[in-house]
Amino acid sequence: MTTDHPPTPIDADAVDPYEVSGRAGRTNLLGVLVQRDGNATLLGVDPDHLTVVGHLTWTSVSQDSGARVGKVKDVHVRDDQTERGVGLGLCQAALDLAGVQTWTGLTVPDSTEADGSSLHGGPIGNPARGLIIDIAAQASGGTAMNPETHVVLRRAGQAIIVALAAGNLGWRGHLSWTIERPGGRLGGDQAGLTVGEVRRVDTG
Repeated sequence: MTTDHPPTPIDADAVDPYEVSGRAGRTNLLGVLVQRDGNATLLGVDPDHLTVVGHLTWTSVSQDSGARVGKVKDVHVRDDQTERGVGLGLCQAALDLAGVQTWTGLTVPDSTEADGSSLHGGPIGNPARGLIIDIAAQASGGTAMNPETHVVLRRAGQAIIVALAAGNLGWRGHLSWTIERPGGRLGGDQAGLTVGEVRRVDTG
């Protein structure tokens, strides 16, 4: 996951996550909306471990009524997060952050009222409590050598870089690590060099 212009890390320490409830328990979900030219991906990030536990990618479809409709192009909820309301949390965050009221295209798993009964916290009516990242076309246009765009978040001593397709913002993968490895820094001739500890790597 290389880029010609490393992205500036976004500080997510002040963002309140959603608490989502499903048939198999509860989890917290930090909603991160990345959008560009009618394409959008909503990342559901575990705020404690800073890993992507689900994502929802769509294109905006206009309706005469003015309602915002999203045509789902790609969606995934990590296996160990199914039946915890993560899909429901993604749909709620997409409504709060992007105003999407209706979905077409692929079915979002774990997203009906039968799958989850409660949502607490999060940016209900207050996008400032969520993360919205607008990527300008000229800043993120991919090439044959660099077909990806990247988003970097940091929170509570951890960091994550998420790779998205530059054109349609489809999820490609992510790498999560601690900003400084527990236990300190390298010694000897590399004394003072901060060492990160990789926590999770996922690719599409």
